[in-house]
Amino acid sequence: MPEPTDLESALLALRASEAARQASDAAFRAQVAELTAAVVRVGEQIATLLARASKKSVKAEKASPADDKTAAVTPVLDVPEPEIANRPKPPELPAETEKIKQAVRPGGRRPVPEHLVVNPESHRPGVCTHCGGEDLRIVGEEITRQLDTIREYLRCREITRKRCL
Repeated sequence: MPEPTDLESALLALRASEAARQASDAAFRAQVAELTAAVVRVGEQIATLLARASKKSVKAEKASPADDKTAAVTPVLDVPEPEIANRPKPPELPAETEKIKQAVRPGGRRPVPEHLVVNPESHRPGVCTHCGGEDLRIVGEEITRQLDTIREYLRCREITRKRCL
């Protein structure tokens, strides 16, 4: 068998590339046909929805021309299409269970522990802050309990402040 010449090998390569090009062209044409069909289907759906919307607006105008707010709010789709009617339904929500209420901790600071040693202190003003008189009548007092930290132990300071007129 004689060996192919350069022209014959070039012709074979050209024919192979032409066959590959024709195959890819056929694949592209099929894809274009599928996409065109999809565009036509979507266009038909849009036309159907627009026709329904125009019918709804005409009916709403005839029913009550003064009530434009309700006409704008009325739903466009009230008759299910086969595609819409066959769509999957949303999952059912689980039944509500009663939540167990946890005890709410009171806000603010915790009280000073009772087992600590209490060091009472009393503060009494020497003179009246308003008039400067020294003859004072006690009207009320304020008691403050503070946690005092010392290196060796904790203690509670109870401070009593007397008030006068």
